[in-house]
Amino acid sequence: MEANHYALQTYRPQRYRGRITIFIAANDVRSPRSLRLGWAKLASEGIDAIDLAASQGDMLREPTVALIARELRQRVNSGAAGH
Repeated sequence: MEANHYALQTYRPQRYRGRITIFIAANDVRSPRSLRLGWAKLASEGIDAIDLAASQGDMLREPTVALIARELRQRVNSGAAGH
């Protein structure tokens, strides 16, 4: 537990060279704008934010997990086709 606390306190994310896709739950207490701005600082090519009509608890349950998987698959496949 001590190692987790240390990692949480000291980790500083690095800038990512590409686009980042984020999924935002409908009941997230943070504003969608603040979530986008926080991630946008880390992505050199911007972000794609997908708002989900699901709670955070539903993000790892069907049918939401299938929707997320389909979205990620399309993005991975279109990125692979572009290279």
